[in-house]
Amino acid sequence: MPIRTTRTTVSFANPFVLQGLEGSQPAGEYVVLADDEQIEGLSRIAYRRVATLLQTPATSASQLLIQSFSISQTELDAALMKDRHQTVVRHRAQASDMARRPSRRHKCLAGITGGPEGGSKICLTRPAPALLS
Repeated sequence: MPIRTTRTTVSFANPFVLQGLEGSQPAGEYVVLADDEQIEGLSRIAYRRVATLLQTPATSASQLLIQSFSISQTELDAALMKDRHQTVVRHRAQASDMARRPSRRHKCLAGITGGPEGGSKICLTRPAPALLS
């Protein structure tokens, strides 16, 4: 059966933990390789996920080496959602703090819109480095 491999990059703003990985992983960008197998005998082309690998830097290597770990796609999705929730909650705390201190500025990193009616806009932020006191 034909297998396709998809390479994506995911970003974590906070340290995270996944089963199969030793300890907490630092925030940063990680490469995810997903192998999907084509399901034969259907009237349409369809694929089934057979493997998801997360690539991390080797911790004990003196050279820049990459290690690949088999992980659950569902667990990865949950960790990414948790990471984004932590960032949004942190922003809400900053927003209430900024309301008390209007001189503090921030830099918008990303906007998220949602909801069936057009939803609300949430801006994920961090203080602009040049404006920190």
